[in-house]
Amino acid sequence: MRPPRRQGGDEGRVLVLVVVLATAIGACFGLVVDGGRMLLDKTRATTLAHEAARAGARELDTAHLAQTGRIRLDAGAAREQARAYLKAAGAQGSVHVEGQRVSVVAEVPYTTRVLPLGEGIAQARASADALQN
Repeated sequence: MRPPRRQGGDEGRVLVLVVVLATAIGACFGLVVDGGRMLLDKTRATTLAHEAARAGARELDTAHLAQTGRIRLDAGAAREQARAYLKAAGAQGSVHVEGQRVSVVAEVPYTTRVLPLGEGIAQARASADALQN
């Protein structure tokens, strides 16, 4: 025999509480996972910008060096080398060469894994300069 039902039972309220708490915990988990990955992508973008700028700054104008004995940056080769480095790493960005300075802006796209925010919402961007001395 079943026990008699109480008047004004709490069965529905408990279910609502469990659903609300599970949703809140899931959202917190998503923020931790996706937020952490975004921070890692920002660090990756910074690293790629620095490495691409250094790769470009290593490109010397050998003809000028042979003629004058002075070191000068080959702007075209520096730009191409930095772009190739970004492309090989799976990043996008821009490269600007002025004088002996190679400036790189690296962009790493990010797609959320847990939170349903859609594609293309976030992008890690970092810049770096390298001087050829």
